[in-house]
Amino acid sequence: MTVEIHVALDTGSEGIAKLEKLIQRAERKSDLLKNVGEALLETTDQRFEDEKDPQGKAWEPLKPLTVELRGASGPILTLSGRLKGSLNYEVSGDTLRLGPSAIHGAVHQFGATIEGKNGPLRMPMKGGGAKYARKVTIPARPYVGFGPEDEKATTETVQDWFDLGE
Repeated sequence: MTVEIHVALDTGSEGIAKLEKLIQRAERKSDLLKNVGEALLETTDQRFEDEKDPQGKAWEPLKPLTVELRGASGPILTLSGRLKGSLNYEVSGDTLRLGPSAIHGAVHQFGATIEGKNGPLRMPMKGGGAKYARKVTIPARPYVGFGPEDEKATTETVQDWFDLGE
């Protein structure tokens, strides 16, 4: 047993015009990816405000020594704003890349342990003085990733992109 389906399209119909618009939009992938990049920059910026990773888990709080060195508690990862300000995206063909241009971005994303080569590390304190340690461990505080909020923002952006006013 076989089933045959024949489809005849009226090229002058409103449905075909909408289909043609959808196809045209689908062919402009780089424009869509730029819109997605902007949406993901917003969700990533929000993580700095919320101090949470892409999955919504709170970042590890500042250690007492870090607060002492800074001279105040303040927000995590935003002391100077360089890291957050370095976030950008790049579209190449059908690929979107998002991340920081700041060199220290990976340290905060993945964590790191820094050890002194020739003795203890010197950590200057705000207001003068210094503290010394053999090693310093910076915990991972992921800020780049693709979590539920990113998925929602991406879905909304794609839906808006293909919305033809219906």
